[in-house]
Amino acid sequence: MAEDVQAALDEMVPALKDLQDRGVFSSNEIHQIVDRRRSTEYDVRRSTNPRKADYLRYIQDEMNLEALRQLRTKKIQQEERERERKEGKKDDKKEDVAGMEKPLGDKHIVKLIHNLWRRTLIKYGKSDVGLYLQYAEYCKEIKAHAALSRILAEALQLFPHQQGLWIEAASHEFFVLGSIQNARVLMQQGLRVFSHAPEAQQDLWIQLFCLELHFCERLSARSTILQGGASKEDGKNKETVAGDNDDDDNVKSDRHKIAKLVYKNAVAAIPDSVSFRLRFWDQCRLFSDTERLQQEIVESTRTDLCKDNAEAWMAWALFQWERKQNRKEEDQDKDDGSDEEEEEQEESNSQDGSTKKRSAGSIASKGSASKKLKSDSGDEGDAWSVLDILRRATQELPTEEMYLKAVRMITRYIATLQQEEEDEDEDEDPDVALGFELLETLFDEAAKTQFFSADLVMEQTLLLQRLNKKEAAIKCLEDFAEQKPVTEALKVWIYLAEISEKGPIPILTKALGGADMNHPSYYEVLLHLFGAKLEAQDDSNLLALFQKIVLLTPGFLPISEIEEPIFGIPHAPNACLQFLRYLRSKGDTVHARKVYRTVIFESSLGNIFNEFDEDMMVTFVEEAVALEQDSSGKKADKRNALVRLLEEASKLFEDTELGRKYQERLREVKLAGPPTNEGALFLEDTTMGTGGSANLLNEKFNKFQVVFLRRDCSGAINRTPIDFGGLFDGLTDEDKASWCIETPGRNQDENVAPVEFLGPSMPAQRGYCSFLVQKDESAYRNTLDRLPLQNPLSGIHWHYPSSALWLFVGRNPLGNLNLRGRPEHTDSITNDGTWHFQYSGQKTWFLRPSQQLLDHFKKYNVATNCTASTRIRVECRQGDILCVNTRLWFHSTAIPAQETKSISYAR
Repeated sequence: MAEDVQAALDEMVPALKDLQDRGVFSSNEIHQIVDRRRSTEYDVRRSTNPRKADYLRYIQDEMNLEALRQLRTKKIQQEERERERKEGKKDDKKEDVAGMEKPLGDKHIVKLIHNLWRRTLIKYGKSDVGLYLQYAEYCKEIKAHAALSRILAEALQLFPHQQGLWIEAASHEFFVLGSIQNARVLMQQGLRVFSHAPEAQQDLWIQLFCLELHFCERLSARSTILQGGASKEDGKNKETVAGDNDDDDNVKSDRHKIAKLVYKNAVAAIPDSVSFRLRFWDQCRLFSDTERLQQEIVESTRTDLCKDNAEAWMAWALFQWERKQNRKEEDQDKDDGSDEEEEEQEESNSQDGSTKKRSAGSIASKGSASKKLKSDSGDEGDAWSVLDILRRATQELPTEEMYLKAVRMITRYIATLQQEEEDEDEDEDPDVALGFELLETLFDEAAKTQFFSADLVMEQTLLLQRLNKKEAAIKCLEDFAEQKPVTEALKVWIYLAEISEKGPIPILTKALGGADMNHPSYYEVLLHLFGAKLEAQDDSNLLALFQKIVLLTPGFLPISEIEEPIFGIPHAPNACLQFLRYLRSKGDTVHARKVYRTVIFESSLGNIFNEFDEDMMVTFVEEAVALEQDSSGKKADKRNALVRLLEEASKLFEDTELGRKYQERLREVKLAGPPTNEGALFLEDTTMGTGGSANLLNEKFNKFQVVFLRRDCSGAINRTPIDFGGLFDGLTDEDKASWCIETPGRNQDENVAPVEFLGPSMPAQRGYCSFLVQKDESAYRNTLDRLPLQNPLSGIHWHYPSSALWLFVGRNPLGNLNLRGRPEHTDSITNDGTWHFQYSGQKTWFLRPSQQLLDHFKKYNVATNCTASTRIRVECRQGDILCVNTRLWFHSTAIPAQETKSISYAR
């Protein structure tokens, strides 16, 4: 094997030497390339257990190397042209570039990649179609068309039952190689392969149909070019003189003959699928001049399948709607064109006649629209309006689905017409009034049937509200809710609770009384009622409702989330968390303690909630811990309650990082809790920097290596607002490269755009990011001048070894959990520490002493109970300053949920 590897490397020598001689890669880089290739060649050639991943890694490494070669080659060529331009030489090389052969080194890497792909396919390709697809994608990227044709042919021989391969091969033949014949042959072969399974042919039929439409588009474009663009003008002139040109429509229809044949054969193979036929229509709508073809598809669907299929009726109605809009746009274009002609030419009798014709036509259309809706099924499909079709649909197919679809389309249709009238300042379309009449008729008919559903009632209610008939809307909801069981009328009860003037609590209480406790509808009403009571701060029966939620939740697993929680309670875990917070806010420690003990100690809800949403369960436990820490009882009782709570939390999150953290906190509490000297870390600075404050800060900092200053700078901050988005946008590329996402993983929304994220608005996006102002000296100075605070205390001399300003920005809208930053760490700094100023919002710091700091305490006899597991929590608000030696204190941060951005800066 060693000889084979060395022989392979020897073959690469001329190409690598060429790359080195031309300055693309340095000598050291060439050595690194050879070493990597040697190592990888041994990996892929080993006789025992060769791995596909080694081949793919080898290919990816070479693709990355080729990308680098292209960039460097382009740079070298640009430098060479620039040098020749300065020397005054003419650039005669451009004429010879196309005919020049690429240097050996430029072809070498791509050739090696093709070779590696062939070796990979020989080894693993017979059982993995994905490898062929990856290789095909690479060939498309580098435009290796011959190789792509060969790869697709091999793949089809090995995997003939992969529909995507047939489509990909036909697409390559038509769009790249320009052969419609070969593309048709491939698609027909694919259809024959799947002849035993017509349902599997659907995608192939659709793609063959699209292929023919693309071919028609290409022929049309070619014809326009050959005629010099005159065909459109000729068409307009003919249309002006003689009106509609049927011959032109016939030409367009003939152009789509093969596409129509494909559609007919596809329908013959799969005759009873409405959705399949409508896919052909959807594709037609993407191409120009296909109205006749669309009409034939819709007409065949209507004729064959409309009798018992709601989708077919809706497709027919939608086609007529779009047709009406297209004709309206064409009429507007004609009117605009005639207006322009009237400005240029004098009026003539012939023009008067044409104007009268147009007027008569418009009047006739209004007259026909104002007539009663058609009910005679003998008329041709083309003569039916949208409302005619939907009326006939509900008569011939009186089902809940048909009525609901018809009502929704009529509502959209009316809204669209009204919007067009408002935008274009036109008279009201007669279909608007007819549409409202038809809706009223459909609702009256549906109310007398057995399929009158909650969805239909909701549509009727929304229509009445839109017509400013709120009382009628409420009456409609109340009548349906009284007649139907809660299981069928659940959404009606919920919406009634939302809009009724009586308020949600009595309505939801009534719904709960009539619901079946064993049905999920009872549980959902219970959550809505609980949320409504919390929102209204109605304490009556709250604890009883909470107990019901606790008892019923295990019987309705898995936990499902209410899609639109009108009263703020999407599921049981959130209900328990909000109830605990509500009781804490009222100072009701006794009942709050009962709530968390019920969830964590006295039921299985702790484990259930943890499986559903671990973050929410952590928040619940933290609320319980905060409740006990803030309680006013005896110290021994508080300690015992915390011990029990942390013990249960450790079990709840067992074998996880969270569990280990709770175990550490448990040990702290058992060892008499956090250090008694925590208060010594805080310094109230109300003098804004006198000499006494400076001396006191120095004393505290020398002892503890951390000092927290609580101060109010809101006035200075509000007077000097800073556009941090504009600041970042104006930085140099080096400083922009310092943009860092502090919260990797699930705590962080993806794709954080710096300028948008730093902007003044507060969208729902969560994130915790930072950047550095350092390389741009001008931006650094300008920013410092605008900051409300440049030194914590004026009586202290601060030494800044470098011009560096760190800015930290966090967004965590209300309703979210804490947004955690980097894991606990120390910083490699040479100075004694940094100071952090909280510019806006809040940030929470977590500090833990390092062993080096504990040695410092011991050396200087600093009175403290700190141990290696002591954890101090510091809440920074706007204007606060934290001076900390981040080399000696382990630290981490979190952004609490808040209404504003959390912005801080550090020096």
